Amino acid sequence: MAGGKATTDGSPLLWKTRDTSALDNEVTWNTSGKYHFVSITAGQPESSWMGVNEMGFAIINTASSDLGSGRSGPPDTMVAPSGLHNGTVMAEALRECATGAAAFFETADDQYWRYDAANTEKGYILRTNFAINGAREGPLARPYSMDRYLQTDELMRDFFLTDRIDFKEIVKIQVRSFGDADGNLVPLPMTDSFEGHPPGYFPHDHTINRARPSPSR
Repeated sequence: MAGGKATTDGSPLLWKTRDTSALDNEVTWNTSGKYHFVSITAGQPESSWMGVNEMGFAIINTASSDLGSGRSGPPDTMVAPSGLHNGTVMAEALRECATGAAAFFETADDQYWRYDAANTEKGYILRTNFAINGAREGPLARPYSMDRYLQTDELMRDFFLTDRIDFKEIVKIQVRSFGDADGNLVPLPMTDSFEGHPPGYFPHDHTINRARPSPSR
């Protein structure tokens, strides 16, 4: 996410690259609350996995499993003490909230940490599937999804230095980028081969738009 001071047009920007095994990612229009909103429900009408309402309030989430008990399951099953999970909390926020700065919350079972993009040096905040305040096993432990974070960090720094932080650059470059397990960007076109595949094929377990197993049906 980026505050207005970091973007090309001066407007806040919120972006989520959704990597999920859910096959149904329909966009729906919800009129059940104070504010109407559009969101991705992924086959769960009571949930929202990203969305924006008629007042311009927008919200996304990213699942982190390193912030304490109750955070080790898939996003659809993570339940807060209130009985709400990620999707239902976000749907409620879209129904009821009208304003908010460009901020990110890391939320554990009994505490949270707020990060405001306006208070950062460059005016934007990046996250993948780990928390800055999350637990680490050993001093050299590598957070889950750090590879994707490093790839995005490199691209965003380039966007920032050349005044190109906008959705067009994200669609054109960021979500189409390939990277390896160490977070290094792999230039295109690919001419090498791996594991007997024809030249040009590349494993995308660690890419920003990585593969996820599909559910059996």
